Amino acid sequence: MVQSQTWRLGVGGRSLAALAAVLVVALIAAGGIWLRAGVQHSVPAARPASTASASAALKAYRSLVDADFQRVSTAGRNTANSCTGHAYSRCAEDLVTARTALQAFAQDLSATSAPPGLETANGQLMAGIQTLTATASNEIAAAQAGDGAQVDSLGFQYASQHGAINLAVAGIDCWPAGVIDSSTNGSDIKYTCVK
Repeated sequence: MVQSQTWRLGVGGRSLAALAAVLVVALIAAGGIWLRAGVQHSVPAARPASTASASAALKAYRSLVDADFQRVSTAGRNTANSCTGHAYSRCAEDLVTARTALQAFAQDLSATSAPPGLETANGQLMAGIQTLTATASNEIAAAQAGDGAQVDSLGFQYASQHGAINLAVAGIDCWPAGVIDSSTNGSDIKYTCVK
């Protein structure tokens, strides 16, 4: 079973805002150096109006990601329970709920700009959601057909792909410090923030 957890960096709000501001300035400066060296690299068009607004945007983005991830994780746990018992009609219903949660997550991410520094993580999260949505659709078809072997195979794929989304969410929640993977096996996924 994939377990979800919300990670928070143990740094005060002012310290996090100051760190974000320093990181944005460093990224802009590094971008300028790379451009002068002849390497093509895009530099953000504008910095946030203030570190307070950047901090608020980061907090709102993380809140959105965490809420949607929680819904996807809950739906995923329900599919794990119904699909492993080969209760195919219930399995298909739970997978439709999971796919709907994934689609809502993708829509929310598409409607929101990732804060500076999190664009790559946002892209990885979106790609993971799209992959997992396709797997859920395939597993729905297998459950509706009563194909237990295919449901089981796709269930393992689903769990693995959910782990990738879990890592992307941890990276967003731990940013800018980074993530330590302390997972012990595929079903016991644990990530912690670098201190």
